[in-house]
Amino acid sequence: MKNLIIILFLSLLSTGLFAQKVTEKNIALKNNKNVFVNLKFADDIEIKTWDKQEVYLKSTVSINKGKFDDYFELNIEEKANTLVIESGYGNLFKDHGWKSKKKNDDYSNNIDIDAQYVLYVPKRVELKIKSISGDTNIKEYEGVLITDLVGGDITVEKYLGDLRLKTVSGDIDIKIDNASLTAKTVSGEIYSDESLSLKAEDKLVGQKVQGNFKSGIYKLNLSSVSGNIYLRKM
Repeated sequence: MKNLIIILFLSLLSTGLFAQKVTEKNIALKNNKNVFVNLKFADDIEIKTWDKQEVYLKSTVSINKGKFDDYFELNIEEKANTLVIESGYGNLFKDHGWKSKKKNDDYSNNIDIDAQYVLYVPKRVELKIKSISGDTNIKEYEGVLITDLVGGDITVEKYLGDLRLKTVSGDIDIKIDNASLTAKTVSGEIYSDESLSLKAEDKLVGQKVQGNFKSGIYKLNLSSVSGNIYLRKM
């Protein structure tokens, strides 16, 4: 009995340490609206397309090991031609962060946020995704995709549509097929498979390459300031 009590106690303790808030949203997408998703703080963002005319977003969030999970919310707004989904944290940073005395500093992080997202959007819509810290992973995407990331990496395995991928300090890793490509960095490097035929542009700062592959029907614009770009043959 004593051993059983100890096991139950450890189990409850472990569960408390890994408490998470799981939120799922299904939103019908009417009149071929565009989709804008702003996930401010994220660890991983997985993006997929499907045949349903709805957007599905699942968030799995733990804030300070579950202590502040109730602050997290997903806000949804329908504008004229865009469905907007944004993550929110209410007064989390005001209540539990601390403010630097330096004029331009924001709230510091006494806050530890672990946030995982899975996002499905209908095929052939235009999706713009924005995040401060999230790594974006795309195994297969059909439609127009625009990213605006600060510190996250972007990985794309297969696409059917135009891509405009931008990250400030993250890397971009993409398999190239049937595309007209422009890729550029400021302080990062661009690497490619030897079999990819690319034209490099001489620049005083950074690197820029261009190339056309097969019929080149999809436009790829890739940009990273300090991260690297990896171009791989499909």
